[in-house]
Amino acid sequence: MADPTREQLRQLHRAFGEFWDASPWQVLDELDVVAVEHPTGRYTGYCSVPGSTFRGYGLAVFIGDEGLSGYLDLVNDEVDPESQEGLERINALLAVRGDRESLRESELAAMRRARLRYTGRGTWPIIRSLRPGYLPWRLDEDEAVFLTAALGNMTDVASRVSSGDLVLYGEDDYDLMLMRVFRDGAWIDRWIKYPEPVASAPAPEYHDPERLRRVKLSMPRGTAVWELGVFYVHAYVQQERGSRPYFPTMALAIDRSTSLIVGMKLLEESPSYEERRDALVEILENADALPSLVVTDSAETVSLARPILYETGVELTLESTPGIHNFTLTFENSPG
Repeated sequence: MADPTREQLRQLHRAFGEFWDASPWQVLDELDVVAVEHPTGRYTGYCSVPGSTFRGYGLAVFIGDEGLSGYLDLVNDEVDPESQEGLERINALLAVRGDRESLRESELAAMRRARLRYTGRGTWPIIRSLRPGYLPWRLDEDEAVFLTAALGNMTDVASRVSSGDLVLYGEDDYDLMLMRVFRDGAWIDRWIKYPEPVASAPAPEYHDPERLRRVKLSMPRGTAVWELGVFYVHAYVQQERGSRPYFPTMALAIDRSTSLIVGMKLLEESPSYEERRDALVEILENADALPSLVVTDSAETVSLARPILYETGVELTLESTPGIHNFTLTFENSPG
């Protein structure tokens, strides 16, 4: 996606300045969620004034169902937004204030081109896109336009709540959420049911059943217990100068009794569901024998692996994986 134009960047900073001057955190907190539909109607952002959640005041716009799920993890203290896990699970646009040293040179250069000037500590806008599997990064053009709209809407909502013209929650409507939509050239209010957490759909069958049949017939059956993980590697890759860095995905199997690696596959940027599944099948194909049991601590990995292991006759269970945990700690702390 293209970077925002200088005028779009100026509009974004102007909207953030007006939002900041309105001090919406005085009347709203991180539990007061307002939905803002993208002006084109393509998706919805769920807006929260995070306060302590992101270690400072500002605005967080959680994008779509995935973003709303990440928001719920945050407010329920299931994930730290500044942890690596937080980076892997949060899909949001974030606008806070901080020091100049927190900004990358590319962000400072864009601000200079747009003739945006700030002085003093804690006054510099830090505006980032948070996306699972990627390094926090500057906004692209579409994100900048949407965040500008969200900031304007939240400034208006906070003003109306402060004046008493708008009540976000009545006595009998705690399950309702205010949604702002753009119609006929103006932003208007709508009320929607608070979205329910999205239930995980049943995992589809593996796309190459014949491949699984060959694994089952050709591989001997062993007695080993494997720990299995599919996770982001905490070392980012940048394909070319100026592009958004991403975290590669690793599929890893470890023999629980020996702590030896049974199989490992490194995947590149945003691997698809089937690419991650293919990596698991490849690990099975290259092993000396099929395990008797596979354990993983991730519900998502269970969804990936269950149809594969079921077809090959291997049991799968959800429990802690200390071997995978120790490997990731060693990998992250290794030199280079």
